[in-house]
Formats: sequence, C-alpha cells, structure tokens
Amino acid sequence: MAGALDLAGLAALVACSPLLISNNTAPVHVAAAVGTPVVDLYALTNPQHTPWASRIGCCSHDVPCKYCYKSICPQGHGNCLRLVEPEAVVEAARSLTCW
Repeated sequence: MAGALDLAGLAALVACSPLLISNNTAPVHVAAAVGTPVVDLYALTNPQHTPWASRIGCCSHDVPCKYCYKSICPQGHGNCLRLVEPEAVVEAARSLTCW
C-alpha cells in the first residue's frame, strides 16, 4: 500500500487493523491516534518520539550510545534495531492482542 494511500486512507486502514508492527515512523503515530495497538521497532535515538497514549510494545536493543538524537546511527552499527530478536517482536505482539 506504500504510496497508494493519502493520510486519511492510511488512518482508515490502520484503524481497521488489529495490530501494527512498524519502525518508528508516521504510521506508528497514526495507529496510536486511532487506537490501534502498536509494536514499535524503536531505535532509542530520542525517548520523546515514541507514540503517546496508546497500547504499545517497543522493541529495541539497549546500547551504550542510546539517546544520541541522530536520524542515522553515528556509530555505523545500528545495533539498537539490528539486534532486536524476532522473538521479542512476536512476544510484544502477543502481549497486545488475543492471539
């Protein structure tokens, strides 16, 4: 659906979804706004950028360089996301749904 929906269409699609799994981008915040549970793959760059007031499971890997406030990993490793285990994402999804 990338590029096929405007913002209202995205909001309608996400509102109908039982869960959204995404990196921390606009769809995560749209999901929070419409009440859809979110598993947010979050890079730990800025703690203020996670969605507010929603059922959320954040998945990240704790690294010494967290909260760097950079859009691109200044260390070049991206370990805060690269080292997230798939099982952690599944567990976060299960904790937010009835599956």
